[in-house]
Amino acid sequence: MKSRDNQYFRIQHDEHESPSNHVDRSYKKYDTSEQWGFGGVAEKRIFVPTIQRVLLYSFILILMFGIIIFRLTQLQIVNGQEYRDKSEGNRIRTQLLDAPRGLIYDRNGKELVTNVPTFYLAFVSADLPRDNEELLSQLDTISNITGESIDVLENIIDESSRISFRPKLIVDDISYEDIVLLKTKLKNWSGFEIGIRGSRFYPMGKYTSHVLGYLRKLTADDIATGKFDNYQFTDYIGKSGIEEQYESILKGQTGKKQVEINVRGQVQKVINEQLPVSGSNITLSIDSAIQEKLFDILQAKLDELELSKATAIAIQPQTGEILAAVSLPAYDNNLFSGKIDSAIYADLISNEDLPLFFRALQGEYPSGSTFKPIVALAALKDGIITPQTVFLSNGGIRVNRWFFPDWKAGGHGITNVTKALAESVNTFFYIIGGGYNNIRGLGVDRIVDFAKKFYYTKQLGIDYPSEADGFLPSRQWKEETKKERWYIGDTYNISIGQGDVLVTPLQVTTMIAYFANGGKIYRPHFLKKIEYADGTYQDIEPEVLRDDTIDQQYIKIVREGLKAAVDEGSARSLSQFKPFQIAGKTGTAQVSGNQDPHAWFVSFAPFDNPSIALTILIENGESSNNAVAVAREFYRWYIDEYFNN
Repeated sequence: MKSRDNQYFRIQHDEHESPSNHVDRSYKKYDTSEQWGFGGVAEKRIFVPTIQRVLLYSFILILMFGIIIFRLTQLQIVNGQEYRDKSEGNRIRTQLLDAPRGLIYDRNGKELVTNVPTFYLAFVSADLPRDNEELLSQLDTISNITGESIDVLENIIDESSRISFRPKLIVDDISYEDIVLLKTKLKNWSGFEIGIRGSRFYPMGKYTSHVLGYLRKLTADDIATGKFDNYQFTDYIGKSGIEEQYESILKGQTGKKQVEINVRGQVQKVINEQLPVSGSNITLSIDSAIQEKLFDILQAKLDELELSKATAIAIQPQTGEILAAVSLPAYDNNLFSGKIDSAIYADLISNEDLPLFFRALQGEYPSGSTFKPIVALAALKDGIITPQTVFLSNGGIRVNRWFFPDWKAGGHGITNVTKALAESVNTFFYIIGGGYNNIRGLGVDRIVDFAKKFYYTKQLGIDYPSEADGFLPSRQWKEETKKERWYIGDTYNISIGQGDVLVTPLQVTTMIAYFANGGKIYRPHFLKKIEYADGTYQDIEPEVLRDDTIDQQYIKIVREGLKAAVDEGSARSLSQFKPFQIAGKTGTAQVSGNQDPHAWFVSFAPFDNPSIALTILIENGESSNNAVAVAREFYRWYIDEYFNN
């Protein structure tokens, strides 16, 4: 065995290397005879690192540590909350509990809507199978059982975030038999769950569809608004009508439940639960009997005339409460309670008669002679006329080459304001509106300003999601819009409610209610009472928008003219109900093109102590007599139902 002194260590250059690169190709040579048990010398090449290699290795190490630190930062800080939520979602979740939706009643306590249990299938994206073939197989099974298109199911899944733990609706309104079949499948699936919600049923269907509206499924866009934080994607919300207007009251307070789930997303146990609070019940001012009768009479008249569009409104003139609001054609809002058939929905929205359009509040029409009571009151108030003022109606008036006719050939003879209202004498209103010869009229500015006091061109603020505001022309508007100056003929037209005047049936009804109650404009409203979940009540008080300071004698004169219209004037067919006295005003409104004029009749009754103000409008009804005929049939029933019992 050699001693340590005999061991040697030397650096030997390869004989073929040049001195210039000998360091890079050097190797160590050492004695290995003792190590391996044999004599001799073995050689092993050992590379000696250069400065460049040290720097390279250092850079690689720093880069590797940098990548590790960056990834840890991304996982723990940037995406940490997401992964913590996902991890926690795999164990404990918070589920929202639907509150039973409040019911809706008419003024007499009749149910206008009820809740019916409906089964649905929902899914939680984060729990769905990651294997596409497995998921497609499950969707195919769902499609076969429920009849829902596989393409629709796939689209719903594709549009959802795959890390969401919020249940989302995939199939609604499933029959009990199909639910039983699905339940057997769901035992071995993950990500799908069966739920029950309260679906709306409207007992009166088409009769109250426009008033009540309907519900629709909550969408991602709805959630994005921030208004529905306590809602689930499986919820339905008010889409239109009272259902939309009072969504927050009818909805109630959502409950919460903390549950522990397994890897399939199936609930294992309930950890904590906060029960939901039922939505409040509301009572509307609607009288379902009046609503139904008015609907049927109006529909029968349309069928007789072979027309399709009309509207009617009845108001309690002393409070502004809406007793009935009919719009034809109507639709059945029960169609929207579940999954509406796509073909039916397409028919509804493509129908040129617009069955979803609420004409009573949203329609804008030329007012015709229903505008004349406003002009008469303005002329009395401003001293343009007195009750004794008379003009000769001999068929119309001529201004230069233009002639403005009465509706009655030969005219109406000597006419005061009462007769002018009773017989709707155009000549009288031409003169008091625009003036004639040496007689000064109101002029367009005063007519428009006074009409605005009746909320013409303004929304009345009814408790409904949308309301039109009408339109009144002016000199400036005509010059800017039509590039024409204002003529005396324009003032004559507006004086009788023609020209560019547009009003809503609701505005006209509020106007006639003003004369019924002696000079007050109430805000029209549907809501009468709220019954909260704790059993307390809130009655809705009438709100006066305008309590007129106009001398009562002028209002009384106009009232007498409206009474004379029924006693001996244009609506005298209603005089048959005496001693039950009705007052009203007819209107035949010209429309553009070759269409027949609209038929109006506005009224109130009984005259001395009015309990109802009523408007009838038949689109293209040709003659106001047709609107009067509807009112006549209604009042015959109304008197028997409410006064003879």
